[in-house]
Amino acid sequence: MPILPMPSPAADRAHEEARRHPERETLELATAGAAKVLGPDHGVTKALAKASITMDRVDLWHARLAVKTLRQDQREAIAAVGED
Repeated sequence: MPILPMPSPAADRAHEEARRHPERETLELATAGAAKVLGPDHGVTKALAKASITMDRVDLWHARLAVKTLRQDQREAIAAVGED
């Protein structure tokens, strides 16, 4: 049976910080709001969900661009649901 290497404390700390990233929480709230307002199959909802999972720069950029394509009333509705 192979011996697994011990995880480094620095890697554990970086992973924990990534999970607690404040922008991740914002994206998760926006994703939940978009799912309620737009539906789970809407492109904006999918873009926000992917960005909140990966936190990749490209996915974050796509999510921001997708939100900008929404009408003002849709963005306000998503924000209102996220605040509740």
